[in-house]
Amino acid sequence: MLLEYVTWLLKGSKAVYEFSNARGQGIVINDDNFFTLDDEMEDGQRKLTAVVRQQVIDWVNDLHAHPNASRLIHDLLDLTMEQLLVVDAQKRAKADTVDRELGKLLVTAAKEDSYVLDPLPFPQSKSQSPRDKQKRSQRIQRNVKFEEPIELNQTNRSWTHPPP
Repeated sequence: MLLEYVTWLLKGSKAVYEFSNARGQGIVINDDNFFTLDDEMEDGQRKLTAVVRQQVIDWVNDLHAHPNASRLIHDLLDLTMEQLLVVDAQKRAKADTVDRELGKLLVTAAKEDSYVLDPLPFPQSKSQSPRDKQKRSQRIQRNVKFEEPIELNQTNRSWTHPPP
């Protein structure tokens, strides 16, 4: 939800739908998810692996590079990618942690107008050095293996946006 909010804030409402479509690009069925689930065989046993979709990571990098991205925007994006879009639910931030982190952002925003208003876009991911890309991708936990098979119920996998 925070990614969609930041998308709307920087790019407008049409871009929220574009982000939804982008998440499903390259997928057989456009399911609008933030994660991809893959079956793998390991030591003769079926393992289910979840991965944050590259389309999501690319979209976030584009938001970081947006000309109007302020320090607040970068902090919201980092909070989302580092603490919320974490595949392993045990390592994902709990509501009280998210509340505390958002509170810190609010305090900083109340003290410093520049934190909210002054643009400070990051370089486009294509122009980042390999070290910068590696550093950013290391902060994002990209996958986790589930030890027990899980059943996915189609009704709770995703939601879709109505067409604009």
